[in-house]
Amino acid sequence: MAAHRFAAVRRGSHSSAPLLWLDRFVSAVRNNDLAAGRDLFAPDVVGYGVISDRMLDLDALVDEQWRPTWRQVAAWSVTDVDLAVAAENVAVLAFCWRRENPDGSGLSGRATVILRLSADGWVCVHSHLSASP
Repeated sequence: MAAHRFAAVRRGSHSSAPLLWLDRFVSAVRNNDLAAGRDLFAPDVVGYGVISDRMLDLDALVDEQWRPTWRQVAAWSVTDVDLAVAAENVAVLAFCWRRENPDGSGLSGRATVILRLSADGWVCVHSHLSASP
């Protein structure tokens, strides 16, 4: 993963779990592993996406955004983490991403996710992924 410009959350610190969440999300996207992705999100997540405007629960996020886009991914990476802040039970990550398609074309974008600490660990309650202008 790329270096962080601002990171109140640092790898190796007791509060690095939000960055570990991001590593798991990257792995789920790269592997088109919808089940692993679902484990990282709250059932009542609110998502804004690249191809779907507004999704008001996890099923909508998976069906309207992940299913159609993740299967097109040959490679997906986080290129920069610009913000990683965590408090007691909430964290915010802002990062840039890059997708390579099987045909060699690509797409870059940026994202913001809000995580909540649950009994099962960090889960995303809001995601906003968009393509770069």
